[in-house]
Amino acid sequence: MLGKAELKVALCVTNPQPPGFRFDPPLTKGSTVKNLSAFHLLQSSLIRSHDSLLCCQLLRTLQTIWEKDPTNFFLLEWTVQTMRQLSACVQQKPASVQKLFFSLLEMIVFKLNYIPHETLCALLGVLKQSWTGTLARGVTGIEFEVGALECFDRMIVHSGLLAEVLSDSGSSGTATW
Repeated sequence: MLGKAELKVALCVTNPQPPGFRFDPPLTKGSTVKNLSAFHLLQSSLIRSHDSLLCCQLLRTLQTIWEKDPTNFFLLEWTVQTMRQLSACVQQKPASVQKLFFSLLEMIVFKLNYIPHETLCALLGVLKQSWTGTLARGVTGIEFEVGALECFDRMIVHSGLLAEVLSDSGSSGTATW
């Protein structure tokens, strides 16, 4: 993922964030993603695959990329929107992949102190479609619904702002937290 040219990250935060959110990318640590083509390959493999082992390994790779340099999360999410794209198809993945996805989502909220509005809205959309039976590509399992609700519960308990964001969007009325 590391290439030659440093990719610049512009601040793209327009939605409300927790009071402690700061985005001050370091000048350079040498661990910032520079090869978006390689990352696109990783992302498309993750989105297309239904193999539990491959998807989990790709998610762990993604987690490592973000943990090495948190700037990578913002660079990648604000350009290729990996988590938002995954949230639209995670219900079709095996339960172990869903569990790892939810833990990554919690890592973003808890460790990066960032609320990924677009990802959460996409995930809530899938959850609503699952409940109403209007999901385009088949039925989701109860594991997905329970995992998503538990994830939202933990994030809401952690961030009062997240509860406000969900209630402002009309999403918190979807389920009893």
